[in-house]
Amino acid sequence: MVKRKNQDAVSIKPAVELLSEEEWMARRNIYMQRLADLKTSVAFIDDAVEEYKELQKQKLRNDKWNSYLACDGLPNPSRPAEIRKFIFQLNFMEQESCANEISWVLSVDECSVLSQAPDRCDRTRKIMEKSRPNVGQLYDETVQRILATIERVQRVLRNDDELVHLPTFQVRELDKIPNELYGEIESFFDKLTYRVVSSPDALMMNKDSILSCYCYKCSNFDLEIWGLQDVPIRFNYLKLPVMCSDLNCVGVTIQLPLSVLCDNLTLRCVRTFFDPLSHLAKSFELVIDSSVIPNCGLVDIADSVMSEWMTQMDIQEDLVVKMETEMRAYNEAIAFIAQAEAKEKRKSQKKKIAIPKPPKMPQELPAGMFPDPRKIFLEHEKRDCTDFFNRYFHPGNINLLPSEVNLRRFIILGGIVSLVFVGKAKHASYEKFNITLHEDGRVLRKSLNILDESSTEECSMQPSKLDIGTDIMRDTEVGEASKIPLHLEPDELPYYFLTFKVPNHLCLWGEPIVCQFFESEIEETPSKAKAEELDKKLDKKKKPVRKSSRKENESVLRVPTTSGSVSMSEEKPPQSNRPTYHQPARENSVNIYRPSALTIVRQSGMETEQIQYKKTFKNSNLVKEPISKRNLSLLQDQCLPRIISSLRFPRDFQDDKMEAQAMKKIPVTQLYKRQLTESVGSTQIEKFSFNYEDQSNPERLYPKFPVTEDLRVETDRTDSSKEEGTMLGLLRTLEGIKDKYLDAPKRIVEQTTHAVRMSRKAYSDPIPTTRSRRQSYFGRRSVRQLDSSIMSIARPVDIEYELSETSDTGEQMIKSRKDSRLPSTILSQSAEPRNAAHWTTEFILESSFNKESKVVIVKTDRLGHFGFAYRRYAHFPFRHWELEKNEQNHDEIILTLDTYHVRVVFFISKDGIRCHAIDIPKEYVHRPFKYIDIDKPISDFVELRKRLQDMNLNVFAELDACFYIDQGYFSQKHLAAELHIYDAIAVHGKLMKFSRSQWNRLAKDRDLVLCLQNTRDIHDGSEVTVRVTPEVSTFVDVSELCSDDTKVIKLNYKSTWRNMGTYSDLHQLINSMYPQATDMRNRDANQMYYIRQLLQEIRPLSFS
Repeated sequence: MVKRKNQDAVSIKPAVELLSEEEWMARRNIYMQRLADLKTSVAFIDDAVEEYKELQKQKLRNDKWNSYLACDGLPNPSRPAEIRKFIFQLNFMEQESCANEISWVLSVDECSVLSQAPDRCDRTRKIMEKSRPNVGQLYDETVQRILATIERVQRVLRNDDELVHLPTFQVRELDKIPNELYGEIESFFDKLTYRVVSSPDALMMNKDSILSCYCYKCSNFDLEIWGLQDVPIRFNYLKLPVMCSDLNCVGVTIQLPLSVLCDNLTLRCVRTFFDPLSHLAKSFELVIDSSVIPNCGLVDIADSVMSEWMTQMDIQEDLVVKMETEMRAYNEAIAFIAQAEAKEKRKSQKKKIAIPKPPKMPQELPAGMFPDPRKIFLEHEKRDCTDFFNRYFHPGNINLLPSEVNLRRFIILGGIVSLVFVGKAKHASYEKFNITLHEDGRVLRKSLNILDESSTEECSMQPSKLDIGTDIMRDTEVGEASKIPLHLEPDELPYYFLTFKVPNHLCLWGEPIVCQFFESEIEETPSKAKAEELDKKLDKKKKPVRKSSRKENESVLRVPTTSGSVSMSEEKPPQSNRPTYHQPARENSVNIYRPSALTIVRQSGMETEQIQYKKTFKNSNLVKEPISKRNLSLLQDQCLPRIISSLRFPRDFQDDKMEAQAMKKIPVTQLYKRQLTESVGSTQIEKFSFNYEDQSNPERLYPKFPVTEDLRVETDRTDSSKEEGTMLGLLRTLEGIKDKYLDAPKRIVEQTTHAVRMSRKAYSDPIPTTRSRRQSYFGRRSVRQLDSSIMSIARPVDIEYELSETSDTGEQMIKSRKDSRLPSTILSQSAEPRNAAHWTTEFILESSFNKESKVVIVKTDRLGHFGFAYRRYAHFPFRHWELEKNEQNHDEIILTLDTYHVRVVFFISKDGIRCHAIDIPKEYVHRPFKYIDIDKPISDFVELRKRLQDMNLNVFAELDACFYIDQGYFSQKHLAAELHIYDAIAVHGKLMKFSRSQWNRLAKDRDLVLCLQNTRDIHDGSEVTVRVTPEVSTFVDVSELCSDDTKVIKLNYKSTWRNMGTYSDLHQLINSMYPQATDMRNRDANQMYYIRQLLQEIRPLSFS
């Protein structure tokens, strides 16, 4: 009986909690009061940000003026034409330096010391070698100027305020400039290499009788050219079947197999201390749909609060509509049952009427009561944010191969090493002159010398290791070279072995992963899903098709379009009834997930590119079910782009017919009867629907529709898409009409014609009228256009008319529309190869890292661009953090951040941020070792980030950091509430000390826990713990509750005596503790901005 009682109790439990009107209005007043309270604290930081922006604008104007006065020769970074002119000038200067060069070797005269002339000059090679020109300096300065230009251009591209004032075409051209400039740097490297290898006697140093090299080191790159001299070498008779190249200038050693050795072999190695390749990889940037921006990305706390309230109102409206609909259906069912019972009582007992079972009574909504949307809102918010993260940030959605390096998880550090074989021009030196046989265009020939299977088998037949060792002992010169570790096993001889020296700071907190930058052509073949979609596009079938490429619990039905699509997904029943609420409070609300201005310009240029799953709504019947405001707004957004301006609606046709019948004149002699009048009236009511054949209004020859967004429709297992009057059915109908409009010009061009020679008198012959209204309209328009061309002919000649042969029926025109889609063309376009660039370990056959000697050894079968990948979030999550005033310098604020490995201390002032990193001290150390020491304040956060990342000290979190931190537990917090706390810290940083609470990582995302303390209070009880939520802030004592589930952590927040009132945010909490806090707040706008921006970049509340 107890079990039955519990089941009954559960069954009668209300599905939705109800609120009275007074409770609902009280909650509304709380939200309105919170919005009013937030204006006070937000005003402080807004004023500081506005003042900082004004100061930055003034600084930018001063920098431009100083740059103009300095005459540094660098172009305007916002003008692509000036930048390309600048590159032309650099190439011209390089050509002039080459044209005026005279080889110093021609002046060498070893007999000059024998002269007895009093004005004799020593021109021996030893003396003249001192006049060897430093040709690398010109290219060093050129590369330095190009890098400075790239930095300026990237600064412009990051500044949205500056981009919005530029024309769109100029922004697109400016976006191409960095790639062009990096290509020019590679071109100058090739020119320097060609210049050196073309004059080996003058520019290269001889190591011994067969080797020569050239080395140049600078701040931006190191370059070394190693090669064999033009002497005969019998490679098959070497002591060793390999040759080692020690490139000390760049810190690389390479073991060359016998298969690549040849006369005049030349190897170039360039180590750049900048990264010109990673931005080309497909995993470098996040691709976020600009139309699906969740509310969890709102930055402003006021916008977040307003958006949450509006979303709750939408949820409440849907609940009210749903409850009323269910109650109406229940009442209709009860009434029908009552009628059936009454009929049964009136009839005899022999014939019994089947009376249906009474349905379960739904939850009733009493008068004056409202459903509580709070719980549903929290579920939807969490689900929407999780779905958004999984869709755009999950590493599984980047579509990388197992060998590809995910640049969201890893970061390329230590520079890029480029190893290529280069061709050498034929050079001959004589006593008084020299000759160089240049190739056409003096273009450097480069080769990676990829080892194939034949060369591998040939090298494997070389002498064994024992025989080689015997030869080494008999040769002293080879014995000196044997200091370099050799790989002489039979299975090692056919491959390249590269040894890289890794800097000390890159060996401290992780091991490098050697990878290669590779560009390959990917031929995209249409998959099964695309083939099904193509079939639907060709045949216009409107039946659902399950896609095997989706998950097991979800299938997608897609309406193909030329610019967008509508897809319908079948999901599990528990998820199908949950709509997604994406409704920002304001259109201009700042959202951290909203693409930048540059990204929007890039996407606007990709008219054919489509991003799936733009918006989501549940497919419903437009006739039987009430339409909510959200679905009505969504229908408006989806229908209007699919409707041409001249489209006539069914109501227009019905009005025209009724008006024509009303205006029709009736004969006077005709008699009327009432019954006939009623029948005539009934015949006037005719149903019209959306169709293409009845349209006859004039429109453009080539109609243009705006780019529509993909639409995801959630539906139940029942096939509701076949029912007429649904939202999906309406969109499909409009989509079909749109496709016919787009295909109309193709039908005119591709129709079969034959020439009929006629005289001018025959011009007035009528055109066959066997076509439909739509076809005759196009025919008349083509004739009118032909008439205009005829009248423009001056001399009377016979005119050749082209008449269509489609005089059979109009069905052929419809078939030609389907045939005009040209499926072969579509398939060929989808199968076109495209270049895909990525960092990969596919060609790294073996790799080993020796931490003691700081050396990486790589076995590979090809040369190319090599990089070192390190874990981007090796220092996450943070162990501890605290922010307080610097007692030694009251103008600075110190942020101490204990990462997973080291302690980073930031000193924030009005001039910028300086920092240093030390080991986390277990005891007091007088002068600890500093891994990095930035003693001059940096105001540019891009430069600060780069300085720290170059030392493998990344403490800055990207948007998708939560998917790649795997060293500890953390809890990513509500974004707007977290950023608002940082604003309060920036305001009160000189009065209070803020630090981490151990309970924060265990709290939920909407609960932020931290510790406060007045820097002047030194007693133990001065530190307090506060709990900040998007709704309210309180002083609490936190403890953990017992839970049966070990995976669930429950915290108990106990209010303390300090809660004397209701506080909206952290600012009010601090003012309740110290009433003078507002007067003692930080008033330095620059310092407040730097504190706020640094905390937003690091986000210690989420990742500690």
